Amino acid sequence: MAISMLEVSFYSNNYKNWLKKVLSWLYNQKNIVPHDYCNFLQEIRGEIIHGYFESFDGLNKSLDKGTSVNRFVFNLLDYLIWNENRNNHNDFHFSYKNSIEHHYPQNPFESEGMNSKKISDNDLNGGCDNFGNLCLVSGSENSRLSNRLPTEKKGHKPSSLKQKLMMEYNVWDNTEVGLENIKSHREKMIGLLKTCYD
Repeated sequence: MAISMLEVSFYSNNYKNWLKKVLSWLYNQKNIVPHDYCNFLQEIRGEIIHGYFESFDGLNKSLDKGTSVNRFVFNLLDYLIWNENRNNHNDFHFSYKNSIEHHYPQNPFESEGMNSKKISDNDLNGGCDNFGNLCLVSGSENSRLSNRLPTEKKGHKPSSLKQKLMMEYNVWDNTEVGLENIKSHREKMIGLLKTCYD
């Protein structure tokens, strides 16, 4: 699964340094011990994240940036969520996704009887661009879901584990409960990412 996470994160040939390291490591092993291989992949993952963000504080400061968040962070989170509880995510697999979705939309459609007011910076750090409100999806899925409210998005199959967790909340909007849920989700995701720096 770690190889899949790296492949969908760095699919351009220009960024396949990680693959060269993996193949070199495998080639130089007389006997491949699965535990050693997994540890080696974890080292590569650590090198990559530390290459982008020298410290956890640097990573944390880069997250409430909407569509500017590094896509590797989302794939890494999906891997960490999967790895934390593999039995609950048997059907999950990595796929190429490059579009950042705002679960609560930046410009929500007016829906009858639904709260569709925008989330501002006063409501939430980063407003709609808060990392708790973001997930990685395909471009076509982003177009399809665009400005729909989270209650409407629940009818679609999630394309990432982070998105799946977001869809499990009953309230995800600009109400006090909805904003607390977004903050809570962000904190849970930050906790997982922090493990890469421990």
